[in-house]
Amino acid sequence: MFAQGLEVSGLKDTLQAIKSKYGTIKGVDQYMRTRFTILAAPNKVYADSLGITTIDQLIAHFTTRPDSVTYKANPFYRYMEYHCMGGTYYLSDFKTQLYPILSSDNNISVTISDDYKLNLDKKTQRYTGFDVAQSNIPAKNGAIHILNNILPVIQPEPTLFTFDTTDYPEIKQGDFYGKYYMKWFDGQNTFPKIKWKGDYLQYYYKNHDAPTQVNYDCWNMNGFWEIELTTPKIMKGKYTLSGYVWSGNIDFEVYVDGVKTATVARSGPDRAPWGEFNWTKTEEHKIKLVNITWGILFWDTVIFTPVK
Repeated sequence: MFAQGLEVSGLKDTLQAIKSKYGTIKGVDQYMRTRFTILAAPNKVYADSLGITTIDQLIAHFTTRPDSVTYKANPFYRYMEYHCMGGTYYLSDFKTQLYPILSSDNNISVTISDDYKLNLDKKTQRYTGFDVAQSNIPAKNGAIHILNNILPVIQPEPTLFTFDTTDYPEIKQGDFYGKYYMKWFDGQNTFPKIKWKGDYLQYYYKNHDAPTQVNYDCWNMNGFWEIELTTPKIMKGKYTLSGYVWSGNIDFEVYVDGVKTATVARSGPDRAPWGEFNWTKTEEHKIKLVNITWGILFWDTVIFTPVK
């Protein structure tokens, strides 16, 4: 039934694609190798939990609009997509954190303790787990895991999220990624979600004699500059925003979605707050740094800390 659900919702076509378009650079479409993780509920789970034994019954359980199950707004489509994650994760790859689903507009919470716990309810201690013996199934584009429950769609509580500023498909596809420096000079047309003004933008990689960086890399600029990054979709909620800018010899301003939110002095601490935000939608955000004193930028992360 789960496999039939992927087919009738149209998600099967996406999951079978070898390459996925992620943007257009200078009029040329850009593609990357697809990687997915599927969290599949077996027939026995639907029968035992819901008394459902056919795909038509499964669709009817989630929606009164069976003629529109290929549309993202349809509850059955949303249910099926909630079991499809971008990226390949075997059980040993999971960490205690949130993981985005395919469209990145919702997340699944993973807690690693005495078990692999999906969407753990801290009050009741209930969660969805894996049938470990039948999980870690390798597929052409990723991994398949078998669940012991239906894994209903919820919106987990926001958790700490650290965005690595170089984590973009077009950067990670480059031969230079994780190996050596690379420079670009056209700040408006090179990348869809990275914009800058200045002499150049440099991918900086150094795994020795440098402050600790996520994946040993960051963005580097010199002189007078500004740089704006579009983040992944951030779960709606209230956050304090900060980031790791580790040169320590510049004063700069921070703009979030076009609004100035902070001025950071060179004498300020690392990860000085950049503002507090209460976002009502799960969506992307634009973070821009503009220096107001000549100097060098090394920008490693943007940190979203939930406000309880």
